[in-house]
Amino acid sequence: MPRNHQTKSFVASLTASVCIVVAGCAQHAPASINPVIKALIDDIRMFQMWVYGFENDKRKKALPGDFERASSTLQCAIVCRDGNGNGVIEGHWDSLSAQDESFLLWSHLAAAGQRKAPTSWQSESFSDPYVPKNVLGGRIGITGMREGQQPIAGMEGRFVGCTAGIPFAQVMEIEMLLDDGHPDQGPIRAIPDGASPGAAAVSAAGNARGNARAGKFTICFAW
Repeated sequence: MPRNHQTKSFVASLTASVCIVVAGCAQHAPASINPVIKALIDDIRMFQMWVYGFENDKRKKALPGDFERASSTLQCAIVCRDGNGNGVIEGHWDSLSAQDESFLLWSHLAAAGQRKAPTSWQSESFSDPYVPKNVLGGRIGITGMREGQQPIAGMEGRFVGCTAGIPFAQVMEIEMLLDDGHPDQGPIRAIPDGASPGAAAVSAAGNARGNARAGKFTICFAW
């Protein structure tokens, strides 16, 4: 893709999601936000910054995780593994396999100085410090929006980032601040933790007795 087209796409995407980039629309944001909500919003805000910051670096011109020259360009604690360079971040957003670009992505970002975290893993497990987690201890992940690895049905875009382990009341707070208040519509949607890829998003409605949804949820943002 020509460089000027990449730049236009980058600017257009940031403009379209300006509420997320500034951590919520100022006109709808309360005077103070709960620190946990703020931390979760900051993670969502960083999804685009991580991907586009890496992709628009003239030394790389590639996607994190998919970067086919990572081993010769970046410095990890051990040799950085290369992606296949096909322009797609492959693998499920919450992958724990070093064979997946969605897992390698975190080493590429850390080695590029975009994220303060280990550049390599000790084990391919959730508990490894290499694996990113939010303030509630839930998994964070990013992947390409392609058939078979789309986390929520009906979402559109080139990329999707997800953050898990969030109570439904906090899901709704984030929805109200960043999107349309409907977790089954728009670029930000939610599913129960552990839902299969392509699951239907949950609605804002509670159960038959009007109680809030129980359990923990994963919020995903597509762009």
